[in-house]
Amino acid sequence: MNNLEHQTGSRAINLLVRHLTLTGVNRQNQNAIINAIDNVFDVDSVQYDENAATLHLAYDVSLCELDGLEEMLIQHDVGISHEWLTCLEKGHYPFIDENIREHT
Repeated sequence: MNNLEHQTGSRAINLLVRHLTLTGVNRQNQNAIINAIDNVFDVDSVQYDENAATLHLAYDVSLCELDGLEEMLIQHDVGISHEWLTCLEKGHYPFIDENIREHT
């Protein structure tokens, strides 16, 4: 894939895909969350799977941080699940993101 196949601001080489299980998502805030995150310049794609309560997110790690996206969730009264797998992944994401930033 080249950069022309992605949203403006996202570079294919720096894209990371994250899957976060969320809590507190309802019909009212689901669309607001998707729109808010989708309008972030460095986010390539965002989708929400209602059945799994999971947010699928692709972003340019060299320009965007997961913490900033988590703040957007908090503003809409949504949290990241405290399930063991989600906590494990969320704990590793910043480390991996920082590693990639250092090497790009």
